[in-house]
Amino acid sequence: MTGDGLGRLTSLVDLARQRATHHRTLHVGPIPVRISGTSSEQLARFADPLVASPGSGWAQLDVIITTSEEIPRSSIPPPLQPRDDHTAVAYEKGMTALATGATGTLWLLDSNRATAVLWIDDGDASPLWEQSSPLRTAARWWSSVQGAAMAHAGAVADAQGCVLLVGDSGAGKSTTTMACHGTGLEILGDDFCIVEPPTRTAPSIVHAMYRLAKLDERALDLLPHLRERIVGDSWRGKKLIDLATAEQPARPIVAICHVVQDQSTRTHVSPISRVRTLRAFAPSTMFQQRLWDRETWDVLAAIVRSARCYQLTVSDVRSVPEVVGSILDGEALHGATF
Repeated sequence: MTGDGLGRLTSLVDLARQRATHHRTLHVGPIPVRISGTSSEQLARFADPLVASPGSGWAQLDVIITTSEEIPRSSIPPPLQPRDDHTAVAYEKGMTALATGATGTLWLLDSNRATAVLWIDDGDASPLWEQSSPLRTAARWWSSVQGAAMAHAGAVADAQGCVLLVGDSGAGKSTTTMACHGTGLEILGDDFCIVEPPTRTAPSIVHAMYRLAKLDERALDLLPHLRERIVGDSWRGKKLIDLATAEQPARPIVAICHVVQDQSTRTHVSPISRVRTLRAFAPSTMFQQRLWDRETWDVLAAIVRSARCYQLTVSDVRSVPEVVGSILDGEALHGATF
């Protein structure tokens, strides 16, 4: 994109800020956010599914929600006008733009001013994934700025630590994660969470982001007690499950489990190499997010190097809480069957 085009994007950020009349302060996991928009109802749709993970000391991010009613489509440079199923990305001089035609959205990420703008083509309806996992693009961008990453993983914890459940889409991460709901273990996320790599003085840690999980009908048949927690619909026919938490403390990452399904055996856990774990973890995360791949890879690699790594083979989801509990307790160091 030309300098003139990026200059127009900078002007769009300024215009979106001017048009915003309502403001709210909140957290997306560890990220302090000042979210702005045109109505309190609009802001509530984005804020209500979020979970705070306070005490991180991260820098604040400004997020502005705007629509075609405030900024007409014609104001956007043509290459970045969302259309059909086309995805367009532009980056120059601290400004990143991501247009996604399938959802009719444009994200503008201004590094120089720590500001993100979400432009929505249809002002009456935000995309389903923004309703269930709002501000995901902004959270991933700001996590990268802070030296962390937004991971595509389930996260189950107790007071001492957390187990990340990883694998490709469709591997059963959400079902496996949600099998632990109501068993005394904490659910920090069924699909996305923010992870920080270890330092010389601190372990790698995970932050919850969202209070809504997503399950399809097959998963709900396996976990029927969760039907009473359904609060709405998500995309691809999934149901939204309320985890009923607005705040979760960060937890150190104890282990990473590659989830696979196998009905021919009993549910069991066995150690695997860090290379296999990274192959199960990183590509899925990067495919989901599109941008900042190298930074994300570096963070995930550092976390994998610092954690115990297992394959969790699931035959019966009812066995999963006991397995995860054994990992958190350190009892699965040499593999166990349940």
